[in-house]
Amino acid sequence: MSEPGDSHWKNYYRRHGLLHDPQMMAIMARDLEAVLDFENDFSSRQRKKFRHAQMLEGLNMARGDRESATFQKIDKLRGFTSTLQKSLKRKHDQLQQQRHPAPKFKAGQSIVQWWADWMKSVKEPPAGYGKKTYKRPSWYVGDVLAFVRYGTSRYAGVEITDNWYKVH
Repeated sequence: MSEPGDSHWKNYYRRHGLLHDPQMMAIMARDLEAVLDFENDFSSRQRKKFRHAQMLEGLNMARGDRESATFQKIDKLRGFTSTLQKSLKRKHDQLQQQRHPAPKFKAGQSIVQWWADWMKSVKEPPAGYGKKTYKRPSWYVGDVLAFVRYGTSRYAGVEITDNWYKVH
């Protein structure tokens, strides 16, 4: 891996593939002697501290580059999911408009409702009204409290697909 007489920096450049970079080679050729002289001016302990600090600086820069790349990917994903959410919402709104008619009544509006107690539990329309089991429905005045949903429910034994409301 390293040859006798090689400096720490030459090994570092070799490990990280910088020896093949022409610009780096020119800098190394010009400054190698200065770097070696600089390293030789310090004690062994000081050189180790200096090399360690340089190594940590390089590692921190590499970590910063990785974090930056990760955040760029996250930003791209956020942008993609944001556009995806907007397009899904648009599509959902279009489907909702196609499927469901607008509510006919507003909250607080007075209505007249045709109702008998047996209507909520009967499975099919009765054969006749006015008998003991099926009393004739009556008209009642009520107020719309809220729009509940659009859907299919059984009312008076008949399946009805329409807007449903909470009425008082």
